[in-house]
Amino acid sequence: MNKFYEEARQKLRKESSAGKFDRYGSAMKTAVVKALEDFCRQSEVFAEAVAHGRSFEECMKAVSKGISGSISDLEAYQRAVKYYMKDADVRFCMEITVGGTATDRKAVEPAEQPVERKAPEIIDLSAFM
Repeated sequence: MNKFYEEARQKLRKESSAGKFDRYGSAMKTAVVKALEDFCRQSEVFAEAVAHGRSFEECMKAVSKGISGSISDLEAYQRAVKYYMKDADVRFCMEITVGGTATDRKAVEPAEQPVERKAPEIIDLSAFM
């Protein structure tokens, strides 16, 4: 049982609602809170660092620092984790699920024969005007 999870979750939600954020922080804060809540659920040590650590408003300033156009979600989550625990690391795993469940999926082999492709049709769009 993670004894700090609920405290961390409540703190993140309260501070994300009450804080003042720049345009980047405002755009990212909901997704960052969700990711941090998931990380807090996974690690009691991290949950304690969030619950008893610095503010979420300052976290989002650290996440937004140096952004000139955009930042990936993964980079934002990494920066947020580093804000609360400098020595923590985040590993990301992406998986695709195509129909059914994992137990009834079979590997799809590439076609043995090359697929014949037809030349694209050229349509004169002026005919529709």
